[in-house]
Amino acid sequence: MLFFLFACSPKTFVVSPELAPANKETAALDPSFISLPINISYESLREAFERQMQGFFYVDDDFENNAKDNIKIKIRRTGSIAIVGHNEYVKITLPLYIWAEARWKACEICPAITKDIDFEPEVSFISRITFQPGYEIYTSTTVSNIAYKKDPGINMGPVTLNLKPLLQNAINESIRSTGPKIDETVRNELKIKPYMEKLWKAVQEPILIDSSYKTWIYLQPAEFQTSPLVMGQKGMTINTAIQTLLKIEFGDRPKTIKTNLPSLAVKESIPKNFKLDIPLSISFAEATNLLRNAFKDTTIEFSQGKKVKINDISIFGNGGWAFVKVACSGALNGTIYMKGKPALDFATATIQLQDFDYELNTKQALLKTASWILKSTIKNKAKEKLKYSVASDLENAKSSINNYLNNYKYEKLLEVKGKLTTLKISSLHLNDYEINVILKAEGQAQMNFLSLLL
Repeated sequence: MLFFLFACSPKTFVVSPELAPANKETAALDPSFISLPINISYESLREAFERQMQGFFYVDDDFENNAKDNIKIKIRRTGSIAIVGHNEYVKITLPLYIWAEARWKACEICPAITKDIDFEPEVSFISRITFQPGYEIYTSTTVSNIAYKKDPGINMGPVTLNLKPLLQNAINESIRSTGPKIDETVRNELKIKPYMEKLWKAVQEPILIDSSYKTWIYLQPAEFQTSPLVMGQKGMTINTAIQTLLKIEFGDRPKTIKTNLPSLAVKESIPKNFKLDIPLSISFAEATNLLRNAFKDTTIEFSQGKKVKINDISIFGNGGWAFVKVACSGALNGTIYMKGKPALDFATATIQLQDFDYELNTKQALLKTASWILKSTIKNKAKEKLKYSVASDLENAKSSINNYLNNYKYEKLLEVKGKLTTLKISSLHLNDYEINVILKAEGQAQMNFLSLLL
């Protein structure tokens, strides 16, 4: 961290630096996005459908209903449901058992003739799946094919009647009613919004990623985005991204202001990798405390027996410069100022003060009262001490963030798996109260639901 040493003379030294108007502006950040593809396996969909299709899920046991169609039908599932995806569609294949009974009467007073039949067709449905702005998975399901192993016709015994068209129409109609049932199952069981609300809330909670340095990480999300679903071999992917600021702070647990989940913004495409601007705020107040702990009440000896005691030391910003203020006693009683411009050496990942020198008013006053300080090498030594390498901090931050990405689970409902591939210094800004180091982070992140059951 910043510090320097210097010497003074017995004469009381009073000087004030030239300061610019106060400035509280912070660095402007580019919009940051965390890409979070949400994977929902076909196995989860299959389990949801099969839970709702236990036993006979369609029953018509009345000859008199449906305009007295004289047909009864019962349908149940006989085996596992198969799901195959393509683009925004899934093909759902159900192996079914269908029992049907037909009734025929030659006249109103004639005895009724009834006969039943059972068969096991394989029925395929096509379902278009979309993710709606209300965080709902919406499906529109229709029958695409019914494969019969035998004709659904009935020979009525003593009479030869062609009931196949009537029976097949009734069966087809009953099967078509299964499409809306599939849609209802998706709406009732695959409720994404509660997870999104919990996720939105969770990412705003500060998480301690390094207890040694009291390093906290949290998001300030602004928008949730999504693009059309993508169907894969084993499941579907909802490509989502959070537009956010990622905050890293040091010290006590940050106090954050929570926001509610906004409406989902539908986009044509979502970036696969996340890119973040991460502002690291180094307050001058915190830097001052570190300096005081290191150098307050330190006595330094110079040539000719001159001694200087550092009574107090502090740092503040003004007009784009960092000022170091030192109150001393001994060879010189008073306060002097030095200043420099914080700058980055990108090759070595080092923060240093460029153009470091005594502040102009201080320098002019020292020429008159304590020129021996100006002739000493203290300024160059101080400049060297003011260098601060952030290379190890970057590696530690990268390791801590990767640990967070690889181990984050929320209430056994979802997990985040990811990897930070690049973390580097982008720029540096300062105002009167803090130095803002902007880091550029890139990597991949994927969110998986551990369960889709509420």
